[in-house]
This record gives sequence, C-alpha cells and structure tokens, in this order.
Amino acid sequence: MPQFNRNYILQISGEGEQLVIKDLKIVFEVSKDILGHPNIAKIEVYNLSETSRNKISEKFSKVILRAGYGDKLNVLFEGQLRNISNSRANVDIISTLFCGDGEKAFRQAFVSHVFPSGVGVRQIVEVVFNEFKKFGISLGNKFVGVPNFSLSQGFSSSEMAKDLLDKLAEAYDFRWLIEGDAFYTYPKDGFEAIDAFIINANTGMIGVPSLTEIGVDVKTLLNPQLKPMSPIKVQSEFPGISVQNLENRDFNKSLGDGFYRINKVVHRGDTRGQEWSTSIVSRRVANA
Repeated sequence: MPQFNRNYILQISGEGEQLVIKDLKIVFEVSKDILGHPNIAKIEVYNLSETSRNKISEKFSKVILRAGYGDKLNVLFEGQLRNISNSRANVDIISTLFCGDGEKAFRQAFVSHVFPSGVGVRQIVEVVFNEFKKFGISLGNKFVGVPNFSLSQGFSSSEMAKDLLDKLAEAYDFRWLIEGDAFYTYPKDGFEAIDAFIINANTGMIGVPSLTEIGVDVKTLLNPQLKPMSPIKVQSEFPGISVQNLENRDFNKSLGDGFYRINKVVHRGDTRGQEWSTSIVSRRVANA
C-alpha cells in the first residue's frame, strides 16, 4: 500500500445529526491493548465553528476516526465521546475530544442470572455478551478460544459484566476485548487468525525494533489495521536492545526477526505536522 498523501475523516454524531470533518487540522493519539478495559482516543480538532462545538458538547456521542493514505482509509477508532474541552492557543481554538471504545458497556453492562449445573463456559460468555449488546456492542467473532467445558455446579451471578468475564477468562485461559464497538475472544496465548503483517524497512518500519524480555517493540508508519491480537512478522537485521539484562546475552544478528502478537498499539498523527505513526508492543509467538 502506498504510504504517502496521508488523509483522514472524522465523524461525530448523535440525535440524528452528524458532523463530518476532513479538512481541518487534527492531532490524535489512539491507544489500544489486550488488558480488558476501554481503548482510548484523544483527538484535538482545530478551529471548529462555534455551532459545531456546541453540537458536540450538547448532542453528539459517537466518534469514528478513519485514517490512512489517499482514498484508502481504515477505521482507526470507533467509540463514544467521554468529554470535550475547548481552549485557545494564539489564534487557534482547539477542541479536545476524549473518547472510549465500548465505554457504556464497560461501565454499565450488568449480569443478574442464575446458571444451572451443566452450563457451558461458552453459554455463560454468550449471556454476558447479550448484556453488552444492549449498549450497542456487536459480535466480532464467535467466541473463539472459549472452551465448551461444562460446569458441574451451577451458580448465580449479580455483578458487572466485565468482572464476570475477567473471572471466566482467568479460569479458562482465554482473552476478551472490545474493539470498534465489537466483542472478541481469543485463546490466551493465541492471536487473530489472519495473515501476519510484515514489518520491515520496505513496509514503513521507522528505525530499528527494540528487543524485550517477551518480544519486540517496533514503530512503523501509521497503519490502522494493526490492532491488539494481530500477528506481525518483524524483519530487521539490526535489532536494538531495550532491556539491560539482555545486553550480555549471546544472540545472532537476526534475533529481532520472527512472528509476534500485538499486545498494545498507539497510533499518533498530526495532519499538519510530522507525526503519522503506529508504535507496537508485542510478544513472540509460534509461526503465524
């Protein structure tokens, strides 16, 4: 994919109205990880009209940011508006949007249910998902990695949906997350079943990857398709070293090469500045 002519579209909507922004300066930082809490976005929009600022404050709640190159744009963030603040810097009025992915589901979805003996773990997860669904969350995959194991004893639950999911995930070795207002599950040590993204100097890698105890940290030109649980293949002849106790270890020049699972990504961009990048924290896995 050509990585020039960077571009974006920001959609903010609510109460039957929508604001589409594509020509103003924006600065953004979108952070996503596998830790089971809302992904977050901070988006600064420069010089919105007073009417638009008021609509965002009073009516709008949904935020979708697409970014990429030319007309090839992908969703970078989709979620709910938490808050907005307006400030002035010299001649500019900056509207800062603070957003969370699956925000209402995380904070409000509640499970009050009696599960009979013989109930399957997957059935329990489906009940939890149905509570998330009430807050606009769709099903991203079909409970991948959740075992069909049946419980010998029933139990009753009266707790936040996310808390019950955390307990199940810990007990039965799977992960769950909300990405783009969709619910996903994965095997605990697995990754998304797609072809690995190749990251090297030819595909946009910036600098050299840094080795860590569990994997590699690497930075590349902005790529919205890079998400937590995605597999990547890093190709670099000269990896750096970021953990002190690795410095005295013997390793070959291609140690940074290999397959990894993304644990965290941070997308940063400035439509009138230099920043347009994706930073990745990853864990080594078997061949993807």
